[in-house]
Amino acid sequence: MSREQLEKKIFTENHLQALVKAFNPYVVCLEFQARSPASEYVIISFRSGSPKIINVSGDSLQYIAIDVLGKL
Repeated sequence: MSREQLEKKIFTENHLQALVKAFNPYVVCLEFQARSPASEYVIISFRSGSPKIINVSGDSLQYIAIDVLGKL
């Protein structure tokens, strides 16, 4: 995992997750996964058990937040 991907992981799983869980009680967690530099995803886990996978490949931190918030 590159330094940029590590920054995205920390942002997603800490800061963005805290924001999302503050207004959506059905969200259990957010997980950032990087399978390659061109393959990055955020997985939203819900209490219902059905996850939502969002492609965030190449996104900045700001656009990760926009993509995730837009899919809720």
